[in-house]
Amino acid sequence: MTPSEIFFKLKSLPASTPITAEHIIAILGSLQAPQTVSATAGAYSTWDNDKLIDTDTLSEWIGEIPSRLKKWRVDGVGPKFISKAKHVAYRVGDVRDWIASRTVQSTTQADSLSFVSAFDGCFVEPTIYHDDQQPYSLFDSIEIFSGNQETGITGFEVFTTIDPTVIAYLKGDYATLDKVADLNAAASWFTNGTAQHGTLAHVIARHTAVDLPEWLPTLLDRGLNFSATDSNGRTALDGADDHLKNYLTKRDMMLRFAEKFPPKASTS
Repeated sequence: MTPSEIFFKLKSLPASTPITAEHIIAILGSLQAPQTVSATAGAYSTWDNDKLIDTDTLSEWIGEIPSRLKKWRVDGVGPKFISKAKHVAYRVGDVRDWIASRTVQSTTQADSLSFVSAFDGCFVEPTIYHDDQQPYSLFDSIEIFSGNQETGITGFEVFTTIDPTVIAYLKGDYATLDKVADLNAAASWFTNGTAQHGTLAHVIARHTAVDLPEWLPTLLDRGLNFSATDSNGRTALDGADDHLKNYLTKRDMMLRFAEKFPPKASTS
């Protein structure tokens, strides 16, 4: 789901729905996009209102990724901008006016504004873990456990990504995956706000779909590599559950057997 979809689904819950503190933390993590942090502090308050800044500078100032700013320009929901021959620029005074227009004093005022997130075009998956060690989606957890005084929540994870290949997989859009040229290309995501880097295989290992046998053979035949390492030096296979490991082991054995004992050519 996108953050907006989560937001509106939450608003549709009955007012009497009991929600635990752990659920609230996961909800806040889902609706809050990780911020872009500038390597050098910008003295934004000292800038003249007529100063022009580029997209990267604005991105650092307000904590929005450049691709989101580009979409805002198309949708007309961001600060005013000046279109130049090869790029766009923002007037500091216009940015300050826009920030002021988005500043609210109450939730009522906030509800009157359109809900815009830096990650509105991304996939967000909040997962709640209970004492049975099984992962539950946020809304399944609320529905099943919130009426129980002892929910047994042991932790949560908020997975966020804007990578189109990863999003296609998580949405079960295998038609789109069939069109991806390099299934082992570098991918990025956030786990509880911390940046992670790896490949599609790492995401599959952590978020294995129930219909695994149906689509994985095709991806493996196209070169999907579970031996690739992530930013922590771990292979995708290191993070896989026993079901996926057993599947990959059996498939590897069958391929080795077929290679060693190829079928005999027909003599007819």
